[in-house]
Amino acid sequence: MTSRPLSLKPVFTLRSMASAAISVPIGRLLAGALLTLCCIGLATAQEAPVVLSSEGMRATAADIAVDHQGTAWILWVQKGERIPGAGHASADNLYVTKWAGDTAPSEPVRVNEGDGSVRASALSRARIVVDNAGGVHVLYPVTGISPTTGKPVINVRYQKLTPEGTPSPRAALLNTPADNDLSSSSHSNVGAAATFLSLTAAPTGELFAFWLDTRRSPETSSNSWVYGTQSTDNGQTWAPDQPLFESVCPCCQPHSVWSGNQLLVSSRQVDSHNHRDPHIHRLQHDLSSAGPATRVGNAHWPVILLVTDYISHSFCLEILKSLNGGSYILRHVD
Repeated sequence: MTSRPLSLKPVFTLRSMASAAISVPIGRLLAGALLTLCCIGLATAQEAPVVLSSEGMRATAADIAVDHQGTAWILWVQKGERIPGAGHASADNLYVTKWAGDTAPSEPVRVNEGDGSVRASALSRARIVVDNAGGVHVLYPVTGISPTTGKPVINVRYQKLTPEGTPSPRAALLNTPADNDLSSSSHSNVGAAATFLSLTAAPTGELFAFWLDTRRSPETSSNSWVYGTQSTDNGQTWAPDQPLFESVCPCCQPHSVWSGNQLLVSSRQVDSHNHRDPHIHRLQHDLSSAGPATRVGNAHWPVILLVTDYISHSFCLEILKSLNGGSYILRHVD
């Protein structure tokens, strides 16, 4: 792929830097409209970054994993046209490219089979990881139809990539279909959703997938559950999904990481005062609890709704400034 000048359009770019024989683990990098990948150290940048996404297309929600040979695997969403009657949802596609340090990046390859079937975004991202044997795995949200209600739903799809970077036939839907129908309160007109994904590869040859699931929610604004599943053979088979923790903020991203001989999973737990404080859950190989969750931080993170009919906008802002942390929703009609 040839280098092209950097533009202000929402495209992905990678900048490679010649390192002074220093091996630097890049880990996971999340970016927005423009993506630049670089190694830290004594380095000299290329004159121009390498543009990965197509000119004129909206590219977003990048995720990156690096294999044992130092090859970067870059995953991103290419936004499509808005779907009529589905709120902010658009018909998106998922692309991946690989870039070894001594070669040009490969041509991007579409991961999803059905055109426009991806429902990932900068908030609910697709995920990519490398396992202990060098295998590359992708987890992403896709559209579907509920076999129970016949309504549109969002499912969790797992896909393995070949060493060449193309999708392999090994793919699976990881979430059990939901029986409830939340389409009347959903801004995207979906009956149920499994979104806000996390994927972790353990050195034991296990993969662990987590997401927020609405199947137990009475409406879309209700608190969610974190669901999860595991594979003990690097993605060849997956166990049935199971509920893990309840009372989870329905729009807060969980995250997972392997540490020592256990999984650490983060989530924002909602208490009786509507505080949404981050917690760390310790899980064993079978996803059973390894002990009580640990709350992180000292101050609480509240969500407060201010509805103001007769006081000024500037006065409301002064109220918000006086509050310590949290998320605030302000509605004014003056």
